[in-house]
Amino acid sequence: MATVTYGLPVGGLKATISADGNTGTITVAGNNSTSNLTSNSSEVVVGATITKVIYGSGANSYWTLKRGSNTVGVYYGTGVLDYKSHGIHLALYANAAIAANIVGTSQDGYIIIETNKETTFV
Repeated sequence: MATVTYGLPVGGLKATISADGNTGTITVAGNNSTSNLTSNSSEVVVGATITKVIYGSGANSYWTLKRGSNTVGVYYGTGVLDYKSHGIHLALYANAAIAANIVGTSQDGYIIIETNKETTFV
């Protein structure tokens, strides 16, 4: 079983998704009835940028990270990509859902995705 974890670094909601198969998805944009990242009823998430990815996969497998239908990352083996510590982040398609999929012969693996959310309040 692959485990997919999404979180906000400080002061935000952390959502953990354990995938029964090989995928996990989180809805980014919207209010607290649609977005998995809102922390209260007056918050509306308009986007989320990816700041860090921690990942591991079995032999002959890898992770794909998509925003909507667009692939924004492919991760092989085991590692940490700390975009934020290098002064960058993945901001492509920031309002689209984040989907992580493990591909290959081994369905064992993990991926942790740290995000910073952009919000408005109503």
